[in-house]
Amino acid sequence: MIYDFEFNGHKLSELGAVISENPHYALSVRELDFTSIPFKSVDVITDKKRFKNLSVTYKVTSVPTFADITEQEFVNVLSEAFLTSYEYGVLRDTYNIGYFRKAVVTGITEPTVLMSGVVTAKITFNCAPFLYSDTGATPIILTSTNKAVTTTVTNPEMWDSEPIIKINANGDFTVIVGDVTLALTGASNYIIIDKEKEDVYDSNGSCNDKLNALSLPYLKSGENTVSITGSNNFTVEIIPNWRRL
Repeated sequence: MIYDFEFNGHKLSELGAVISENPHYALSVRELDFTSIPFKSVDVITDKKRFKNLSVTYKVTSVPTFADITEQEFVNVLSEAFLTSYEYGVLRDTYNIGYFRKAVVTGITEPTVLMSGVVTAKITFNCAPFLYSDTGATPIILTSTNKAVTTTVTNPEMWDSEPIIKINANGDFTVIVGDVTLALTGASNYIIIDKEKEDVYDSNGSCNDKLNALSLPYLKSGENTVSITGSNNFTVEIIPNWRRL
């Protein structure tokens, strides 16, 4: 089997190389603070409710039969494919079929030329702590027929997800996801509720001034009831962002 990864549309194998050593994965660490209290033997735990980013390194080796290029050309290809962007991109590999990471390349070690023109190098990614499923990136489309819609969205993963909810319409809306209620006023064309960014916005920028809510909703593991009521008929797109560690 050829072990491969793809980052931002560039497949390693199409660049003339393969993964030549299994990557070492570590589960993300949850951020906790431990505070010592006088006369109390057990520290007090403060949960920051977030996980730390991960470092993932792949050892790659060029395969001359894949691409008829020189050692220097291969190094140039790697740098041009993976070092031209410092924003999070989509990283997929053959070890996690059906899932992807949000990642950015932090470095490529100095390549080593072996016999017969074969080149090895290590490519390191800084990754968001979760693996995201392909099914969770597919929008769930809902259309209201009487200014309201209710559905059940089932999260197949063990971890709560941070959805993106886009309401395409004008006017005022009430959004209920599980036990979280949001009141939105004055939507124009569309409005986006983005839990991952902790933001509400449209094409003109932030719409947090149109929001009345204590928090933005997660989609919990298992079944979630989603109800949306508006002053006009509307269409809703929910990108659930199913994820696991």
